[in-house]
Amino acid sequence: MELPTDNTIDDEREIYDLTIDDEECGGEGMEPPTDNTVGEDEDADATVDAHNLDDDVSGAIDHEIPTSGNGESQLEGGQVNGGAGPRSGMLYATIDSLFDDYQAHARRSGFSAVKRTNRKMYDEKELKYAQFVCSKAGKRNSRLLSKKTDCEARLNAKKLADGSWVVGKIISEHNHDLDPSYSILMPAHRQLTVHQKRQLEAIDIAGIRPCKNIRLLEVQCGGPENLGALRKDCQNYIEERRRMMIGDGDAEAVRNLFNRLKLRDGNFYHLMDTDNEGHLRNVLWIYPRSRAAYEDFHDAVSFDTTYLVNRHQMPFAAFIGVNHHGHFILLGCALVTQENTSSFKWMFSNWLAAMGGVAHVGIITDQDESIKQALFEVMPDTIHRYCIWHIMAKLPIKFRGVADYNKVVTKWKGNVYDSLDKDTFETKWA
Repeated sequence: MELPTDNTIDDEREIYDLTIDDEECGGEGMEPPTDNTVGEDEDADATVDAHNLDDDVSGAIDHEIPTSGNGESQLEGGQVNGGAGPRSGMLYATIDSLFDDYQAHARRSGFSAVKRTNRKMYDEKELKYAQFVCSKAGKRNSRLLSKKTDCEARLNAKKLADGSWVVGKIISEHNHDLDPSYSILMPAHRQLTVHQKRQLEAIDIAGIRPCKNIRLLEVQCGGPENLGALRKDCQNYIEERRRMMIGDGDAEAVRNLFNRLKLRDGNFYHLMDTDNEGHLRNVLWIYPRSRAAYEDFHDAVSFDTTYLVNRHQMPFAAFIGVNHHGHFILLGCALVTQENTSSFKWMFSNWLAAMGGVAHVGIITDQDESIKQALFEVMPDTIHRYCIWHIMAKLPIKFRGVADYNKVVTKWKGNVYDSLDKDTFETKWA
């Protein structure tokens, strides 16, 4: 694969050393895994009008929906379209299958897609509309290095009454160059398959050095360009799974520590979640003092996931309460390997069980969709609000380009902190 020869490197075209020398074969000095998650677009122009989405999708439904030879609607767009990606009118069983198909099309074309969400896209806390856009969508901020080019390429979709999703309007034109050969350098497309991961683990357990392990996988795939990830990603995965294996490494050390704490005090609560192969996924622990304090101070709880354990790239989550003196108190701790709905559901349900099944009245979190969905399923009666710090941190983005920026932001902050209810705030802001 040819790499750029000029001195400019695009945000997504990071240049990596694709060679492995003898020192790297031992697995020493491997870098922490990079985050390949495709997150929500946070550009100020990421506002989505649900009414426009409805019009786009309604227009698509008026057209003939692609069907299989027996006349039944297909729920796997990639199969209907010969792998060419979604088309207007196609039906998908789930929103995830639709995004996967569109992302696969993006990889073949030479760009990456991101999910764009907005509260107007929800109906009674259920996602009804979806929009996938090019990662270069949004306006460039002249004060920051940015990959944005205000690209208009996108796909709109709507959820039907039977739970399936129909593709609406699709804009395929991009305002920037596309080069499929660079897709492997884009974080969104650097992913190992389940089969590849299992093979790397099995060969590593057999005692084969990482460099030979990875080269064998490349040969089986027909070359490094067909691997779907960089050699560095394979190295990171091998090292991370070594550390996460129960019975060997740091995960076992954590379990031994918890067992010692349990022997000291029988009220110490801990739980470790592992997958079918014995790898650590999530950890939850609650000190006896925290369980006792929760009985009196469970009216309002803050759930903070902004901390990070750098070596393992495992977010540290803390349950924080406030006592009668106005002091913060620790009510529980957790480590999660993946910040998804499944992990947070496991955490909230087990934390609730440890606290005697008594749910808190209200909870404050950051603006994470996975946390929101998990709370809605585990504690539907708990009042959920977003942390004011995270909201205020986005002011430079949301008010970017506004005339008299400092004056507007000062007025906004005054209205937020001085208003005790929604009506007062809206009256002042108007």
